[in-house]
Amino acid sequence: MSAEYCSSALPNSTRLVRLSWIVGCLLSGIGYGALVVVGHACYVGLRQSDSQSGSHPRINNHKLLITYVVFTLVLATATEVAEIFVTLDGILDDVCFFQGLQPPNPYLGRFAITVWLTNITTDGLFVWRCYTVCGGLRGQKGWSTLLWALPLIVYIVMICTGTIVIVGFAVFNARQGIANVLLPVQYGISGFLNALITVCIVILILRHRRATLDAFGGSHQMPYLNIMTVLIESASLVVVIDIFAAVGYIQGILGNVATQVWIPMQPMASFLIIYRVSQGSDYFRRQSDDISTFNAVEQVSELRVECLV
Repeated sequence: MSAEYCSSALPNSTRLVRLSWIVGCLLSGIGYGALVVVGHACYVGLRQSDSQSGSHPRINNHKLLITYVVFTLVLATATEVAEIFVTLDGILDDVCFFQGLQPPNPYLGRFAITVWLTNITTDGLFVWRCYTVCGGLRGQKGWSTLLWALPLIVYIVMICTGTIVIVGFAVFNARQGIANVLLPVQYGISGFLNALITVCIVILILRHRRATLDAFGGSHQMPYLNIMTVLIESASLVVVIDIFAAVGYIQGILGNVATQVWIPMQPMASFLIIYRVSQGSDYFRRQSDDISTFNAVEQVSELRVECLV
């Protein structure tokens, strides 16, 4: 590598920069291992659920989720392998470090392709989840439609800006200009989208919780509407990781670690949702039971009114 690509590591030392890349890569590897374990559990759970379910729509949904899990694992593996190579390429660069300078950020360039694909794949599932939660609501379709349309619009904007970043960094290998400016914008849009999806899903689930309490009273058992379920269903884990990445980006040196940790944690949030689906403990499985009960209660109420008349 030519020395003209080197830059100053100040206010950090070159040794600290190298250490941040190594620590980030190790933490990313641990996260990837956890992702594989959870992904395998999702795959096995969905396959077993298919064999026990007689509902064709549910089986078709599970097949789509299995395809998503396999594709995401393949993509995560490719990303992890690429991350190891670019990290080694960065820490073994002696041209810049020998002069007390820092080589170019190894996590830009063609490596950004797999990161971007991971991002749009995971956020795409979250947008779809937001849409399906809205579709499961009874009544008030107008405002609930807005709660999935807004994330969809932001998602489209994120894809458009991300495409420009990918073309600039990966195709032309440009580290300046519009692609460099849009990089923090891309991260900002992704973080805003994840926060928006989390808020929308929480609002929708809490609305259903309130309707359930009004219909059945406080004694009704709603384990699928407890705090932990709401946190998992709303993909709040991604918001936490986004905040960590944003703080790291502002601090500079921590941004290297935050970016690498973010890579396996982003799909981990989607796998946690899918795992609950595979175990039949997700929001929709129990919500459908309550809706059936809602309908039965309404029919009984109508029958009582007719008898009184």
